Amino acid sequence: TRSGNPTRTALQSAVADAEGCNHCLAFSTGMAALAAVVRLCSSGDEVLLSDDSYGGTYRLLAKGAKEAGVTVKYVAMDGPDGPARLERAFTDRVKLVMVESPTNPMQRVCDLRGLSAVCKKHNALLEVDNTLMSPLLQKPLALGADIVVHSA
Repeated sequence: TRSGNPTRTALQSAVADAEGCNHCLAFSTGMAALAAVVRLCSSGDEVLLSDDSYGGTYRLLAKGAKEAGVTVKYVAMDGPDGPARLERAFTDRVKLVMVESPTNPMQRVCDLRGLSAVCKKHNALLEVDNTLMSPLLQKPLALGADIVVHSA
C-alpha cells in the first residue's frame, strides 16, 4: 500500500544499515527525495546549492524554492577552498546547504568534512546527494552530513 509495505521497509532498513544510520525514507524518485528535503525550509530561508549540481536539482530549486519564498544562492563548494567559499556565502537566513560529491556533471570533489564544519557553525543542515558514490564508496553521514540522498 502507499502507507507502507514490507518491500519498502526492507529497502529502507538496508539503506539505513549501509549508511550507518537509524532511519531511511524511500521515495519513488530522487527528485521526490530532494523536494522533501527542500520542504524543510520556510519562506524567508536561504538554500546554498553547489554551483555544479545535477540539472534537475537546479530546476527544482529554481521553480519550487522560489514559489515557496526560499532564496537559492549558488556556491562553488568543490576543492580545498570549498569550505572557505561556503563560509563567505553564509547569512543568518541560510537553513540548508545542498551539495554532491563528486559533483554532477563535472565530477569535482568536495571536502564534506570541511563543509559540515561550516554548516554546524551556522546551525544549518548539510544535505549530500551521494548518488554517484553510494554508501559503498562514501559515507557522508560519517563525514558530518545531516541528510543523504540517493537516486537509483
